[in-house]
Amino acid sequence: MPEKPLDIILDDTLRVGGSQVFDQDESIAIGVALPITKGNAGYFQQEYITLHQLKHNIKNLILTMKGERPMLPTFGTEIYSTLFEQDDGSMSEKIKESVIEALKIWLPFVKLENLQVLSLEGDAPGEKNDGVETHRNSFNIKLDFSLQNDPTMLESISLQVTGPEI
Repeated sequence: MPEKPLDIILDDTLRVGGSQVFDQDESIAIGVALPITKGNAGYFQQEYITLHQLKHNIKNLILTMKGERPMLPTFGTEIYSTLFEQDDGSMSEKIKESVIEALKIWLPFVKLENLQVLSLEGDAPGEKNDGVETHRNSFNIKLDFSLQNDPTMLESISLQVTGPEI
């Protein structure tokens, strides 16, 4: 009679969206850091802490255009296609919706605490950000997030996305 395979039971306190949190073991890499650089322990720099790797994963998700990845055409956001549209005052809201939708689908274990999408030109016409020369359709995206199973560990990401020069 063939042996019955053993069931592997994972402790629910260690689960994060289908994978385990390995932060307790410093010898287990979680993923590859971005941008890709030469690492000390192999070909690429690796991350050993879940939240640090999650920052790279979120950045990768947000900056990837839907349709850019051939075998995952729905991976990413519609930020860049939105930047090419005429701004009727709702561009910031469209970008927020695209980021939230992508996080819900691809990283459902992320708890979004705060999401800000700010025009680099400022909210008022002609207003500039800290004297920095900007052009239309440039936005700063700032996210504050944590893991669903550990909301006490808060992290932040700031990204700048820029549309075409007009």
